[in-house]
Amino acid sequence: QAVVVSMRPLVVRSLDTGAETQLSSGAGGEDAPLMLCNPADKVLSDDLIALPHLDEPNVLHSLAQRYQVDRVYTYTGPILVAFNPWKRLDLYGDATLQAFLRAGGNVRAADSDLPPHPFAIAAAAYFEMRRYGENQSVLVSGESGAGKTETTKILLNFFAALSMPAAVASGTTASMVE
Repeated sequence: QAVVVSMRPLVVRSLDTGAETQLSSGAGGEDAPLMLCNPADKVLSDDLIALPHLDEPNVLHSLAQRYQVDRVYTYTGPILVAFNPWKRLDLYGDATLQAFLRAGGNVRAADSDLPPHPFAIAAAAYFEMRRYGENQSVLVSGESGAGKTETTKILLNFFAALSMPAAVASGTTASMVE
């Protein structure tokens, strides 16, 4: 990471070493474009909307960093973005399902510590339907092999758990939909 020391000429100082570097101009003598990066504490944000810089390189960097630490879900506003991790992750068990069931319609509340997850989308759809008495839709989209079928099964597990109050109460809700 670096901080800009001066704009003309463009000089940056490394936060690690303190060394200053003058950046070269682009072709024809004009200033080279400078891309701002997001602060390190924002890169793993659960909602991309929280990133100060929403340009393509910053969004892709954030998604790549989340993928590297197996945080394969993130929001962009009301939309859940998912990456197929190509491996089994312990994100769908009874404890996780119970946490989202207990949260009810507050899964995206500011004080919620629940991470982005298909269960959150299912909970929001269900509890919005109950609250307003209107039909809801969940769209699962992606390329071939992206995990649409698996995501649909995860959503259906949540809805199945809601329809079985005894299973919800006892915590025996895993893998109801295969």
